[in-house]
Amino acid sequence: MTDEFLLINSMFLTSGLLYAVISLPLIALKVKPNKWYGYRTKRTLSNPRIWYAANKAMGFDMLLAGLMIAFSALMMILFGRSLPIIAAIGLNLAVMFVSIGCAVVHSFLSLRQLS
Repeated sequence: MTDEFLLINSMFLTSGLLYAVISLPLIALKVKPNKWYGYRTKRTLSNPRIWYAANKAMGFDMLLAGLMIAFSALMMILFGRSLPIIAAIGLNLAVMFVSIGCAVVHSFLSLRQLS
């Protein structure tokens, strides 16, 4: 395993874990309505009940996405040694974009269900 391979996969692992960690205050309902951090839309900012419900749902989505990204990178580090570095990058990017994309879509669908 080359140093580049380990470095790149470690960056994906770290970004996935960071994504998961920043979701925890949202899940725990610790983030008050604000314009900097959280699921900020006109609708969520207009009603604290909607803010907390939408951010909790988005937090769970972010946690799952972050854990999937971290898991993918860890599997690359442990078992992907025979892959070319570009393939490892491509696979990690695919997991990242798909998991974050699914989290965004699910968050919007969850917000639509809130009255």
